[in-house]
Amino acid sequence: MNRVVVLSFDCELGWGRLEDGGWAEMERAGVYRRTRTIVARLVESFAERGLESTWAFVGSLVGDPDESPPVDHLPPQYRTAVQRFVADSDPASRSLADLTPGLAGLGTLLDLGSHSATHVRPRTAGADREAVVADFRVSLEQLAGVFGRPVRSIVFPRDEIDHMEAVGRLGRLSMRVPGSSYGTPGSSRGHRMWRMLRRLRRGPEPAITTVLDSGVRTQTGSLYYNWAIGGTASRAVRRRLLKATVDRMLRGAGGEGRVFHVWVHPFNLGESRVLLDDFLEFMDRISRLRDRGELSIEGMAPHHARSLSSR
Repeated sequence: MNRVVVLSFDCELGWGRLEDGGWAEMERAGVYRRTRTIVARLVESFAERGLESTWAFVGSLVGDPDESPPVDHLPPQYRTAVQRFVADSDPASRSLADLTPGLAGLGTLLDLGSHSATHVRPRTAGADREAVVADFRVSLEQLAGVFGRPVRSIVFPRDEIDHMEAVGRLGRLSMRVPGSSYGTPGSSRGHRMWRMLRRLRRGPEPAITTVLDSGVRTQTGSLYYNWAIGGTASRAVRRRLLKATVDRMLRGAGGEGRVFHVWVHPFNLGESRVLLDDFLEFMDRISRLRDRGELSIEGMAPHHARSLSSR
């Protein structure tokens, strides 16, 4: 059995920065407009190459950018932040509606995923289980309404899986969950660097697929493709470490039959042209390996369907 690279994209644009208001600064810097261009470029490339992948959208990205999504289920403070964001932001910061025809055109290459409706999360002030589940329920309706098919994969905002079982009762879903090498809130810079060095030595952790008693299928993430964090010196070190980690993964250090789940935030690619170039190089590399029959590139739910049905 060849190695498998599962690819997932967490698509949120400005919805991911509502709580701290960081969307405004990123909008002024042009990050979201660049991200939209990058998404269109990736979709075109994936269509040409026949690459399968998971795209997990904040559901409100695909609706009318001038209309506020349902907010009655949200805690008051976050509800106000959503309404302010819709009123004050550029449509390019809150919508991918004009790009959805191209995304839908990927057909079965697109594993349709939800990243919630508004990016509310368990640790959002005032949010409880009912609010989080309701937000996912809204997103399933938003996305199915636009794409004409059901959502099959779930990616939790900031990987906060506190209410995973409750969300899992919304349908037959595959979920990306944190692996043991993930960071923890408040972890120190030294601890984060230690994790990177450990990945460099061992390579990324293979993804682990589990079927819960509820029927929910989970898969741990292996590698977050982003080094553009911190100052110049930190970025240089992170970039070298990420490249070395990818080399270990793709040169077979993990052995035959291993599955690695790589995920990306498109807006990170909009923040750094060098990171974008590195990621496009990574895509070229795994595509060549796929063409030579040395690995498969898959979406999360399709991979679960194939691998679990063969057990």
